[in-house]
Amino acid sequence: GINILRDKVQFSFSQKQLLDCIRSAAAQGRYIITNHATERMNERDISRIMIEACLLTGHIQPNRPVKFNDEFNTYECRISNYFAGVHYDVVAALDPADPTVIVVTVIDTEE
Repeated sequence: GINILRDKVQFSFSQKQLLDCIRSAAAQGRYIITNHATERMNERDISRIMIEACLLTGHIQPNRPVKFNDEFNTYECRISNYFAGVHYDVVAALDPADPTVIVVTVIDTEE
């Protein structure tokens, strides 16, 4: 079991590597927003422009580790941003084999 664990750690993304991949994909318009995230956006008055701004310029808080999701084979992170007078976070997922960002949900951090 130890070897499998070591391999996974070895291949895991650092925050910076994952953010670089997310920014690169977002810059090319390669991201999809899940139905769940769309519902949250509507509830919280967060626009697509704000989602894109977060993917392009947001940051990952140092205390929020990148998580690997075994079910979807994706790396997930929570990206924080401030735009149009609003502090908000976007939870984004990325499968290294398919560099399209999946916007999982949106969190209004001012609630």
